[in-house]
Amino acid sequence: MRVAVIDDQLVFRLGLRTYLEEAMPDLKFVAEAASAEEGLTLVAKTKPDLVLLDAAIKDRAASEVLTEIKRIAPEAKVVLLANVPGPNDFALALESAADGYLLKTISPDRLISGLREVIDGNLWIQPELGRRFYAETLRARAAGPHLPETIQPLTPRQFDILQLVAQGLRNAEIAERLCISEQTVKTHIANLLRRLGVKSRLQAAQYAMRMGLVDI
Repeated sequence: MRVAVIDDQLVFRLGLRTYLEEAMPDLKFVAEAASAEEGLTLVAKTKPDLVLLDAAIKDRAASEVLTEIKRIAPEAKVVLLANVPGPNDFALALESAADGYLLKTISPDRLISGLREVIDGNLWIQPELGRRFYAETLRARAAGPHLPETIQPLTPRQFDILQLVAQGLRNAEIAERLCISEQTVKTHIANLLRRLGVKSRLQAAQYAMRMGLVDI
């Protein structure tokens, strides 16, 4: 698994690399950058499998950088690393189809667990961040919940799945919660994305939060 990290804090980059190379020996760091422009150049050159991107990168909006990474390295997974919980950053991550979102203060074991989820192809949002943003979005919403006419009605089971996805649960956790298999969860999520007209779990979660389709 080839990894690139884009972060303007040298000490953080060095610490992250040193720790992950020891804890996850299957990772190989192929690029490090202190700016968005340098990072994009290196991503285009090295085509990493995983990019760890500072949510507060200074020389360019993280959402733009994320979108550009997805364009030049479409197979790469992108995880946003935030200094503080930021609803705006989180919303931008959702809209830009990030594969993960977490705080830099996350515990080492949870960091590894989250990165493993992303590497395995799952969305991973640090759970307390997803719940916090979800609650703030619902409180701020002025209009009542509704489904646009262009969206196909969801089944009760799809509503259950959507709620758990919006809370940041993994497939295995959803399966355990609903007493169904992981494969069944994957099937439900595929059908859910198709009905909502979105391409990723992140976009489904963002849509659900924005439109008030689910409750905490």
